[in-house]
Amino acid sequence: MNEGRTTRKEAAIKAGYAEKSAAQEAAGLIQNPKIQRYLQTRSNEVNRSFTVTKNNYVRRQQVLSQTLVDQGKIEKALGFENLIGKATGQFMDIHIHGNLNDLSKTEKLEEIKRIKELQKDRLESAKEITEE
Repeated sequence: MNEGRTTRKEAAIKAGYAEKSAAQEAAGLIQNPKIQRYLQTRSNEVNRSFTVTKNNYVRRQQVLSQTLVDQGKIEKALGFENLIGKATGQFMDIHIHGNLNDLSKTEKLEEIKRIKELQKDRLESAKEITEE
């Protein structure tokens, strides 16, 4: 009961068994194959609900961010907002390794152009995914 946060005895009492015999009733019930199947099915449902997907990850970040905003900690919420943007494809981290001073002006402009194209392609892909 309660995703494992309630003891068997407490669950038996909640189900209507007498407090004095609840522990014994619970011990007997847990051996019942129907109850074991039910508990396994319920456990699977609970586990599925905690599976990390893009949607529930983003939703969790939104809840955490909003909680901080509600507490007046707007600066701390920015980290969660950044994670939301990355997860939804709105932000993109680009790391260029090397020394920019070693590149000519033309090479720098070409690299900027290449990065913009990559970003454009990624944004179009993200848009297609969100429209599905």
